[in-house]
Amino acid sequence: MTSQSKKTKQELVEELTKKHAQVADLEKMLSACLDKEWDVLRDLPIAAYETDPDGVLTNVNNECHALFGTKPNDNWRNKKVTEFIHPDDIEVTFERFNKVQRGERVPGRTLKAVKGDGTMFYVKTYPQVLKRGGKIVGTRGCMVDITEMKEIQEALRKSEERYSLVVQGANDGIWDWDIESDEVYYSPRYKEMLGYEGNEFPNLNQSWLDSLHPDDADQAVMNLNHCLETGEPFQSEFRMRHKNGSWRWILSRGGCLKNKEGKPYRVSGTHTDITARKYGEQALKESEELHNALSRATFEGILISEKGVILAANHAACEMFGASHSEFTGSYIPDFVTADYKEIIRNHIKMGYEAPYEVVGIRKNGTTFPVEFQGKTFSFRGKTTRVTAVRDITLRKQAEERYRALFENALEGVYQSTPEGRFLTMNHSYAALFGYDSPQAMIDEVTDIRTQLYVNPKDRETTAEIMKKHGRIHNYEVQLKKRDGSKIWVSESSRMVYDDKGHFLYYEGFVEDITERKTNQRTTQVLYEISNAISTTSDLQELYATIHGILNKAIDATNFFIALTDEENKKLLFPYHRDEVDAYFTDFDDIEFDEIKGPCLTLEVVRSNKPLFITREESERLEAQQKLQILGTPSAVWLGVPLSIKGRAIGAMAVQHYTDKDHYSDADIKLMTAVSEQVALAIEKKGTEEELFRLNEQLESMVLERTKQLMDKAKQLEEANERLKELDKLKSGLISSISHELRTPLTSIRGFAKLTLKDFERYFAPRDEENPAFGKQAQRIRQNLKIVKSEGERLTRLINDFLDLNRIESGRMEWNDEWIAPGAVARAAHDSVMGQFAEDASVHFSLDVADGLPEIYVDPDRMQQVLINLLHNAHKFTEKGEVRITVKQKGGVIRFIVSDTGIGIPEKDQKRIFEKFQKRRHGDTLSGAKEGTGLGLAICRELINRYGGEIWVESLPGKGSDFIFDIPIKPM
Repeated sequence: MTSQSKKTKQELVEELTKKHAQVADLEKMLSACLDKEWDVLRDLPIAAYETDPDGVLTNVNNECHALFGTKPNDNWRNKKVTEFIHPDDIEVTFERFNKVQRGERVPGRTLKAVKGDGTMFYVKTYPQVLKRGGKIVGTRGCMVDITEMKEIQEALRKSEERYSLVVQGANDGIWDWDIESDEVYYSPRYKEMLGYEGNEFPNLNQSWLDSLHPDDADQAVMNLNHCLETGEPFQSEFRMRHKNGSWRWILSRGGCLKNKEGKPYRVSGTHTDITARKYGEQALKESEELHNALSRATFEGILISEKGVILAANHAACEMFGASHSEFTGSYIPDFVTADYKEIIRNHIKMGYEAPYEVVGIRKNGTTFPVEFQGKTFSFRGKTTRVTAVRDITLRKQAEERYRALFENALEGVYQSTPEGRFLTMNHSYAALFGYDSPQAMIDEVTDIRTQLYVNPKDRETTAEIMKKHGRIHNYEVQLKKRDGSKIWVSESSRMVYDDKGHFLYYEGFVEDITERKTNQRTTQVLYEISNAISTTSDLQELYATIHGILNKAIDATNFFIALTDEENKKLLFPYHRDEVDAYFTDFDDIEFDEIKGPCLTLEVVRSNKPLFITREESERLEAQQKLQILGTPSAVWLGVPLSIKGRAIGAMAVQHYTDKDHYSDADIKLMTAVSEQVALAIEKKGTEEELFRLNEQLESMVLERTKQLMDKAKQLEEANERLKELDKLKSGLISSISHELRTPLTSIRGFAKLTLKDFERYFAPRDEENPAFGKQAQRIRQNLKIVKSEGERLTRLINDFLDLNRIESGRMEWNDEWIAPGAVARAAHDSVMGQFAEDASVHFSLDVADGLPEIYVDPDRMQQVLINLLHNAHKFTEKGEVRITVKQKGGVIRFIVSDTGIGIPEKDQKRIFEKFQKRRHGDTLSGAKEGTGLGLAICRELINRYGGEIWVESLPGKGSDFIFDIPIKPM
């Protein structure tokens, strides 16, 4: 340092003093600046304050007053900051001031502050050290009200906690996709929903896409893309494949974040497994559909109510009362019935009455109709509700009225009775059936059905057992008693009636009087048995006993007799008599009319030819008046009927009872009367049979003698037959021998005639022109030679026909059967005779064979023989027109038809032309036609019969003929 640079002490002091003065000036200037600085702070829009080093407030700006709810003129000075701090944060505040006093930096902090009215709120302070002249003179700071932010933070915290709890409770899966990096996060729960762990489900977007159900993938991707495009949150339901291959329903919710350019960069969301819910929804939907269907389909109206107020009504109830569902809801059930029934319904609702009961309903239009209510009370969702079924019983009421009318007016008797045997109700027909004036009279009088109505009380027990076993009886026939004691037959159909709990209440049914029908049936059976007895009994005594047995089954015929009159000898005969009292009466064979002093019962019946029904009292009265003579012991009741044949009485039969005058009824009289004529006929027929038997015995001896004579004649005929058989053998041998002997010279004659004609034509025919006389003679010779040839051929055919017929009849014909097509046989025959038709242009010859004909099992040569024979005849008797062969199938046969347009055959000749030696009579129509042998058609018939076929002709004279024969497809 140089001397110039060195300053003296004085200089230094002066310089220092000067500096101090400058500093003092600067401090004065700074103090003035500080005051001006607070003036700036006073109007700042942020709360500001200043304190001394001990924390006593020195300055507070207007915004601070507003923050603490004080006024600027309030005395703040000498108040410590801690007076405005919540006790919870006072200790922290002291620590912060200590740091300020030490000159340390104090960061901003959130504190709880207290307003002037004591309200606590949150502020964040930002204090700093305030120095003056290098000394710490206090602090200056600003405060920000963060109460709202704290509340938001607190709400956010609570929301985050709730979200965390909800996520954990809902068991949702979380997913997050960073679109820019294409990183995807799947939470463990997300993967667990699908049955995966850890890396089994890669954190790739493709993992989600691959798991989607094919039917849901497009919609799920579309929903996500819509969120990315619009920024709107999305919610989507789709199916994802579980690890085990099943499909799980997922509810996906999410949203996306976009950058400043509006481009999405992040999308997140949750997955909730809603499989159970979906299945539940489906089940609920099906249940609701079923419930709605049942509700709408049921014919009953259904009302759901609480304390009588209707909560819901089904479709049927709305239709029934003509009201809408809204009109029903909130209404009072008694409002839908007439006034007479309102109180009944109220009481039933209070009591919880469940049995059905009838009321009169009111429709919306004011009309009334009968209805049946039946309610049931139960608890539903903590409330006591009642379901009421409402049934329109108009039709039932009408049916009941009709039933009541039918019940009252039915021709059959209808009844109801207790298990103990008393009547509950019945119609007039039932009471009248048993002879009572009214149903009530019978109900009052009959106290025990079993003993008072049933002829046999055990029948009542039987019907009860049957109904107990089967629940009912149908058309059960039983005999009952009327009020006057007479018996009737009825057909009963009844059933047992039970209540809802299965308790037996009563019997109900109807009965029909079948007395007449039973009588007719009994009469028919008796008539049948008596008629049958004629052929099963050997004599009259057995017939009498059989008739007695038959009648005894139908009525009581213990005491019974048959009497016959012998008018010629004036006798009353008793051929049959059975009696438990007058048994001795059977010793009488007959009684002379003269021995009877007065008219007796039996003669009275015979003479009057009418039934007689008489009691002991009446018969004794008539006897006392000498108007009647009683033979034997008088009976309590006597019933006799005449035995008549064609209106003429031949006798009588009678039954009687000695103790019971009511033993026989009108039905018994009808039965005896109805069968009396059959008994008379049976007696007469049996008597005639006995007479015939005697005549037969006489004839038998005559027949035996005549039989012996016939046997002698038969023996003679048998011997003659043996001789004829021997002659037939000789005939066959003779025919064969003669045929052979004739055939040999005929062959020579035909051969020489043919050669002679041939030589004559060669050597002599050229001279015809030279000598006319010779020509005529040559023509005659030529004609004669042709006749010799033709007659030789005819004679050969005759011999062949004889031989064929002989072989067929003697069984020596050779048969070479084989399966062959019918068309082949017809074509062979067609070709064989084609030459004959070719020479005659006036007759057209054709063949018509159907396609696809099955083969037949025949001898082809014999079939051709039949066809050729028929074709020869057709050619012979057809002057012009057509000859045709037709072959076709007709059912199970092949039908051959040879048709011609020739002279035809009269109907009287059509059957006999197939007999031997029968020839077609053609008169003068075809005078040139040669006569046949009369054997051709007979041979045809024999050949066709051999194969089980049939041949016939259909013809009209002058129109032509159809010769038809059938050959079975299946061989016989």
